[in-house]
Amino acid sequence: RLKLAAAYMEQDSYGLAEEQAEIALRLNPSEAGAFYVIGLSQFKQDNNKEAIENLTKAIDAEGQVAQFYQDAYVALARAQEADGDQEAALASLDKAIDFGPENALILYERGQMYERQENFTYAAMDYGWALSYVPSYQPARDAFARIQEEHPDDWEEAVDLLESTASPSDGAPQPEDANQ
Repeated sequence: RLKLAAAYMEQDSYGLAEEQAEIALRLNPSEAGAFYVIGLSQFKQDNNKEAIENLTKAIDAEGQVAQFYQDAYVALARAQEADGDQEAALASLDKAIDFGPENALILYERGQMYERQENFTYAAMDYGWALSYVPSYQPARDAFARIQEEHPDDWEEAVDLLESTASPSDGAPQPEDANQ
């Protein structure tokens, strides 16, 4: 049922995907993947509150691999941001990064979120971290260069912070209002 749900997700048939995942959940009430697919389907259908609830259930399930939790936290962050909870969304992306700080795609996504919040220093830091792991990642290169050009003071502060911090999950100094 989950494979069928995933196929429906690939075809943008979110209602059908949700149906199949709910059947899988009835067959196995502790199936984390079912909560994940239901949450993704709900998010794609703009049911953010329900998506947050189901994605949280997926995250709370034990016994999954790190990649599952990364994906679930990223999906949760997207739903939280869409629901207007920027602080929770950033916290969810932080948790996703904790499961694999070298994931350039998640660092880039968090950088985009910081940029939407006009926190250009932390956006540039995340783009810089992404580039430290995948130097050829063009979206991060473009974003890093854009901030350098449009917000040079923030970019310089980001470079200083990058030089003084060992990794993106290593307790980089965070201002009190970084998540606002």
